[in-house]
Amino acid sequence: MATSRQRRLTEEEIMKTMSDSESDLSSEDELLTAFDYVTIDSDDQDLPEERQWHYGTFTPTIPQFFGEPGLQNTISLVGRTPIDCFQLFFDEITIQRIADETNRYYLQNPMSERQHMSNWQNVSSVEVYAFLAITMLTGLIDKNRIRDYWSTDPLLATPIFSQYFTRNRY
Repeated sequence: MATSRQRRLTEEEIMKTMSDSESDLSSEDELLTAFDYVTIDSDDQDLPEERQWHYGTFTPTIPQFFGEPGLQNTISLVGRTPIDCFQLFFDEITIQRIADETNRYYLQNPMSERQHMSNWQNVSSVEVYAFLAITMLTGLIDKNRIRDYWSTDPLLATPIFSQYFTRNRY
């Protein structure tokens, strides 16, 4: 796998770019501010010690852990249902945020009609819960294609999927 590397521009290349450019950047400082990922080629001695290049074997400093390892019994699971446990990670506020942001994304990026896409309807938090549940269920029920989850073929049918979403709505 190829790795990407950023090349540093020399001062000469920067000055040439500035003199050839018709931009309104008038100084080296403005150029460097506009392109903060470009650095001028200089010796490492100009940099603070922690930013200088080091050769040899790197040994990271691992801070000492003073906590108590393992699961902490701060949340009582007695009498909790699976949805209660799920909501420890995805509470009502988070689910509503997902619904709001999904709706906002559509408003900011309207899509043209597609073959298997229904007309847009805003997403509710109830639908987000259903979407997450159906998506998790696809990991438990193995089908070859997404559309097979909504198949009406008696050999492939899994009716729970169509009870919550049409294929196009999902």
